[in-house]
Amino acid sequence: MRAWRDFAVDLERSLDYAGDCPIGTLGSQLAETDPDARKEVAAGFTLWEKSVVDGLEARIVVNERGRGVDHAVVLVYVLRLVALPC
Repeated sequence: MRAWRDFAVDLERSLDYAGDCPIGTLGSQLAETDPDARKEVAAGFTLWEKSVVDGLEARIVVNERGRGVDHAVVLVYVLRLVALPC
């Protein structure tokens, strides 16, 4: 699995991250067919989301305008922008 993951990451880098992510695609396919895998995939995405939100929080300078901002909501907007077709 690690070798496949490393291959998938290298492939994405070589394509400059264009197109679908094979890791995300595999997760989606597993979640569709296996209830136990669905729980594991959901837990993995939750962990990934927390890591991204934590990273955003560590980099956001909180000022008067930024107080009370829900960083998880900011993350959703960032991901939506990234997912927009060019």
